[in-house]
Amino acid sequence: ICNTSLVVLLFYTLCGSLHSFWDGPEDSDVSSSWDLPASTNSFSTSSNDNDPQINTDSINTTVSGTSEKVGVYYNWQAATAGTGVASMISGDATSSICPKGWRLPKGGSNGDFQTLYNSYNTSEKMRDANGPNFLLSGSYFSSSADNQGSDGGYWSSTAYPTGNSAYVLSLDSSYVSPTSSSDEYYGFSVRCVAK
Repeated sequence: ICNTSLVVLLFYTLCGSLHSFWDGPEDSDVSSSWDLPASTNSFSTSSNDNDPQINTDSINTTVSGTSEKVGVYYNWQAATAGTGVASMISGDATSSICPKGWRLPKGGSNGDFQTLYNSYNTSEKMRDANGPNFLLSGSYFSSSADNQGSDGGYWSSTAYPTGNSAYVLSLDSSYVSPTSSSDEYYGFSVRCVAK
């Protein structure tokens, strides 16, 4: 899945080793003073925590029934390169860890995930290897990866109105919600959209 796919939107999947897509701020639109944090085995579960966190333990784990790798889990602060903060209740984070020329999808009912879903509208089509190819990569919470092969979540750049949350695309084998939300301290996958 580590390629670009032309669907309604052009998506880029961040997977493989960290350095295969992140060589530092010079390769992205991130401020030169921001660095990707080291992998941690225990994410903070504080709703007011603005610390970017990633976990690479599952980077080579395959999703059940496939040869596709789960990749890295990011909390929202890491996915947004520290520009998404717990106090945001609207709008989009101004940066992301996506490579130059790419960005995190926008969330909400008029966002990029909704546009994609309007074209594919079933979990089977959203997970099709010849289509968007969203994996059921699970999530990371506290100190463990969960639900790999059962469900998946993908961060958007958009804060959710309740605060301490952001929009995510969530899916399982029979359900897709392009406008779900999650607490920002959960670890989810990242898919980037061409600018």
